[in-house]
Parts: sequence; structure tokens; C-alpha cells
Amino acid sequence: MGILRDYYSGGYTSPYGDPRPGGRTHRGQDISHSTQPGTIGVPALRAGTVVGKTAPSSAHGFGHGITVRSVLDDGNEWDISYSHGPWASSQQVGERVAAGQVILHEGTSGSTDGSCVHIEQRRVSSGAFTDPLPEIKRIAARDNGAEGAPPAVAPSIFKATAKANSNGRREPNTSSPVVDILRAGTEGTFKARAAGQVVEGKGTWFQGYYSGLWYWEGAF
Repeated sequence: MGILRDYYSGGYTSPYGDPRPGGRTHRGQDISHSTQPGTIGVPALRAGTVVGKTAPSSAHGFGHGITVRSVLDDGNEWDISYSHGPWASSQQVGERVAAGQVILHEGTSGSTDGSCVHIEQRRVSSGAFTDPLPEIKRIAARDNGAEGAPPAVAPSIFKATAKANSNGRREPNTSSPVVDILRAGTEGTFKARAAGQVVEGKGTWFQGYYSGLWYWEGAF
């Protein structure tokens, strides 16, 4: 697949345990691939169920966020939270998400010094937070072919700016469910063009570089 490997292979800006005002410490990892909010989709590390969402509030610094509950390799349930999105995630509480599915975009909502995503990992049974980086590295290694998969072929990358809101779908046709929205004015990064359903006389679809989702060319 390569989506998780590509996204989580770098861009770390603030590690777990960094000191914070008031004697607190950073209880997650911050990742940033762009200074422009809303341009980079954040793929879910694990398949799971959405169990919570946050919105900007003076009561916390998370901004727009989403929490996915997953069973990790240790057999335990963990909540993995993603925060600072530029807008609310389109996924709803109770919805299942797939590993690699874009569930948020890097942004600046909440308390942050720049466009990024903040990722936390909390064990459900104890409520204890742990550094998510080891889990991220395990998943990225698997996505990199560490368990026998063939090496990924570097895609041909191109960018395009949406002139209207563009729906991201798993297949290049309108019968495939919408799982992401690329907002008008947002520059997307893509890795392929392919023929799909013809809509309003146009049948080319763009495949997202990080998400693998398909976006109809007519929105660009």
C-alpha cells in the first residue's frame, strides 16, 4: 500500500515528553508535512471505530480532532487521537474507519505553533498515555514491506488545486462512498490519473498520494 509508510516516515516536530508550560509534558507526537493548513490528509494508523470527536474550545487545546479505538498487537484496546484539524472530520462517532483512510487534515486549530497533527495513544483499560511512536514505526515498517511485501514503486507525483469541494472515494465512480472532502481552494497531492466514471463529460480521476482515494477531475 505505502500510504502509511509515506506519511509516517518523517515530519516529526515535537516528540512525546517535551516540556510544556505549567510543568506539563507533551503526551503525543506532532507531525507536519506542510505549513499550509488543510493541504495534507492524515491517514488512520489502524482500522477501528470512531469513539470521540473534539471541536475548538477554551477548555482544551486540541481543536478539531477525532479518536479511533483499535485493538493493537498486544490484544488490548487503545484509543488513538488525532488533533489540530483545520475543520471537523467527516467521520462520525460509531463509524468504522480503515487503516490508511484519511480521517483528518493537518491544521492549526487548538493550541499549536503551526500546521500539524497531534497524535496521542491511550490504553482504554487503564487510561494511561504512552508514546505512540513505537506503534507508528511498527506500522510504517509493515507498510514498507518489512514482512515480505514487495518494495513500493515511487509514484509520479503531481499537485492540483480544487476549484470546488471534491469528494474523495475509494473507487473512481460516484457510487463509491464519500470518505473525504478536499475543500475548494485546497491544493491536493496526487500520484495517478485514471479513467473512471464519466461525469458531466469528464472521465479522468486523480488518486490521492497519501490517502489513495479518487477525486473527479471536474472539481479541479
